[in-house]
Amino acid sequence: MNRRTVLKAGLVIAATSHAATNAPETPVVPVSVDDFLKAATPAEVARYHTNALLEALSEMRPDLRWAAFTDIDASNVSIQGMVA
Repeated sequence: MNRRTVLKAGLVIAATSHAATNAPETPVVPVSVDDFLKAATPAEVARYHTNALLEALSEMRPDLRWAAFTDIDASNVSIQGMVA
């Protein structure tokens, strides 16, 4: 590579990193659980409840590693506790 190519690449990197750091921050609007569950698809609702159950099981039995498997249409979830 010649010096000109290296300088151009450096300018592009500097310009993109500068633009990314000076981008205005978008405010994060908190979403309540009830609003999420009203708008969620059945698969998202199943995943939400599965994750909540996995958290509860992990607190009750921290000696096990928990995994969940959901079928393709999110109608059945299998949760397994495995020795860590």
